Amino acid sequence: MLKVNGTPGLYIVFEGIGGSGKDTHVALLSERIRREMSGTKFTVTREPGGTEEGQKIRRRLLSDRTLTREEEVGLFVEDRILNQEQVVLPALREGSVVIQNRSFVSNMAYQGHGKGLGIERVLEANLAVVSKVPPDVIVFLDIGWEIGKGRFGKAENDKFDQETVNFWQRVETGYLQSVRRVAEVFPTRVLTIEDKTGRLNILDTHRKIWQGLEPHMDLLWRIREGLVTHSLSIEGVGRQQKERV
Repeated sequence: MLKVNGTPGLYIVFEGIGGSGKDTHVALLSERIRREMSGTKFTVTREPGGTEEGQKIRRRLLSDRTLTREEEVGLFVEDRILNQEQVVLPALREGSVVIQNRSFVSNMAYQGHGKGLGIERVLEANLAVVSKVPPDVIVFLDIGWEIGKGRFGKAENDKFDQETVNFWQRVETGYLQSVRRVAEVFPTRVLTIEDKTGRLNILDTHRKIWQGLEPHMDLLWRIREGLVTHSLSIEGVGRQQKERV
């Protein structure tokens, strides 16, 4: 494990196909940090829409059907820069835990593979931005696309929710390819919680996430107490860690 981004904070990103439970587990993790890690500051953000200007970008991305896939990636990158500069970096520099819902990995899966732009092309478009402050940990909630769509209910909330079965199948495959590629390019730890059939309940999933994050939380505490510097590295750089059900 490595303190990846050269800050005294901890940058955690939740990823997964729509309906995988990202909102739920961002909230559960936030509450557990508040309850069990007294004195630890944390910030919750999302991409797109983590800033005031980003909210406008988010609304356009989710509703404008005239956007090309290239234009979508460009808007996501614009939002990512705003979120990084206004939310993520300031919080990390003061030693906070940043908990983020979605990241560039979603673009690799959705626009790169789902819409056929190419995972490598989307990664290249994001490389300069993400390299400045890569996540310490990506928690990948790996469920089947049918499970995710079933959790949406009958309501179709945005243009992505209304895509075809083929698109969702490609996004699911794209996620698997994307997290592998990210682990090759960045020293980020990928914590995969695999639950293709949706049999794992919310609390069991949270328990697995917390267990996977404990070494990172411990390192954060040691940095805060002055026991180590935030440039410390220990074994396990860039490896994927997987929990299967």
